[in-house]
Amino acid sequence: MFDDKPHDECGVFAIYAPDEDVARLTFFGLYALQHRGQESAGIAVANGRRINLYKEMGLVAQVFDEENLRPLTGHLAIGHTRYSTTGSSKLQNAQPFMLESALGPDHLRIERGGLPQARWAALRRGSIRVATVMEPFISLGIKEGAHVVAACFYRGGEVISADLTSEQRTAYYAAENQAVDRINADFYTYAHHVVAHANGALEPRELLRAFVRYKHVDNYDPALFTRTYDWMKARGMTEGSSEHSRLIVR
Repeated sequence: MFDDKPHDECGVFAIYAPDEDVARLTFFGLYALQHRGQESAGIAVANGRRINLYKEMGLVAQVFDEENLRPLTGHLAIGHTRYSTTGSSKLQNAQPFMLESALGPDHLRIERGGLPQARWAALRRGSIRVATVMEPFISLGIKEGAHVVAACFYRGGEVISADLTSEQRTAYYAAENQAVDRINADFYTYAHHVVAHANGALEPRELLRAFVRYKHVDNYDPALFTRTYDWMKARGMTEGSSEHSRLIVR
């Protein structure tokens, strides 16, 4: 006996098309599949040397725009729009997923590079081959001919006093959320604060909006914390003496 109820659980679109804008074609493919999932959307594009990935919570037309589609260049793409059946509706469950690679720690040497300014300087002088940096050094690197190997948004940690009351923490979060809304509504009015670290090598309008995202305060999920922490411990980047419950204030 057939069940006539809808069973729409996620939408997937993939394309191989050399000399075509595969990211844009994938966007339209996902847009046509929007009925399959409305929680998050993501596109990963490969050019044979690297994979660029962008994903976010929201509808396809809300997640993607000209700024974040532009860096997704290549000839092979896959996109996903999510309807959650397993796992909650959070960014860490948005797809596609990009795994670290087939290379293990024995083939790669990972070192602490200091502040982003120091990492960028080391990359420029050739003392390191790859660096993890944030803006404005991503936009500056692209401007000067560097290549983006992989891109993702990191979770910035806000440090507040442990002595604050619950009411004070709530007031602090509310003020920060207001600042987030103000910056997102008129990004380039405040972009000069970000490019200041480039010491005049980058104009505010040259800052690529695709690599900067401000979001409201939320809780740092324990599963995500543990996964990240385990990765750092496996590569000797931390002794792993801290716990989620000791570091994260709800």
